[in-house]
Amino acid sequence: LRNLDATNNKLREIPREIGNCVNITRLVLAANVIETLPDEIGALVKLKTLIVDGNRLRALPATIGSLKALQTLSACECELSTIPTTISTCIALTTVKFARNKSLDSSALDALADCERLEEIDASACALTVIPAALGRLKRLRKLNIDDN
Repeated sequence: LRNLDATNNKLREIPREIGNCVNITRLVLAANVIETLPDEIGALVKLKTLIVDGNRLRALPATIGSLKALQTLSACECELSTIPTTISTCIALTTVKFARNKSLDSSALDALADCERLEEIDASACALTVIPAALGRLKRLRKLNIDDN
């Protein structure tokens, strides 16, 4: 299994056994009612794209930092208030989208400051009050969308 798309179901949880699907490169769990992702998601070492938009996630698991191949992370329209600091160890990460997380504030974006390959950040319609100075360290950043904050 390389691509799993479970968009627009009424999934409440993802089984821990997802960690056994080590060949997945694309995981789309958008438009469900998922409240937490299992720590075992960190075992998906070949995962390049993770899309969890439109869920009830309040946090992402710290094990997300184990996803060394992850290039795109989209967690828009969830209930996130923080971003795990371990995200900085996602060395291939180029695109992150956290739009419409109404409790995600400026300090949460500090976790992205060490993601050296990051090219695009979408934090529109969140709760930002300042642009985090730490983002100035992102030499490859080309697009920063922070409208409607």
